[in-house]
Amino acid sequence: MYYGKDKILYRTIKADRLSSIILFGPPGCGKTMFAKAVACEVDATFFHVKSSDIVSKWVGESEHNINLLFQTAIKCDKAVIFIDEVDALFAKRGDDPYNDKRVNEFLQQMDGFSSENEKILIIGATNRPCDIDVAALRSGRFSKKIFIPLPDENARLFLFKKNF
Repeated sequence: MYYGKDKILYRTIKADRLSSIILFGPPGCGKTMFAKAVACEVDATFFHVKSSDIVSKWVGESEHNINLLFQTAIKCDKAVIFIDEVDALFAKRGDDPYNDKRVNEFLQQMDGFSSENEKILIIGATNRPCDIDVAALRSGRFSKKIFIPLPDENARLFLFKKNF
């Protein structure tokens, strides 16, 4: 699927035929804005997922929520699943069996999307990439990491003028 030359952000991400990436950087650097811009560029349905949307105190409910998210995204023509604070949902496994089940479900759902799938893009954002389970960072999952620095003075001025 080709979106044209003006789809710079999307083409940059999809240049490596990726289906998922991680944006990392300090708080307030624009990771969420970047993900929304990618979805807007290609007129994709934008799913903004927070850990509170997924995690439940009821056994099995978190896994159900993850499955429901992916099944809903599959039904869209194009979708961007943005997982904010991805380190909270993909925490390192071993200490908490409920966390382990949730991470395993996410990894299984991500494995269902091959790199040839241009219909769905998964973007994770974090301030702490070192806290993410290593299995989530392997090839075919969140294999590409992009650092998003704080905007400089000119960028802040541009954003201020554009939004106010």
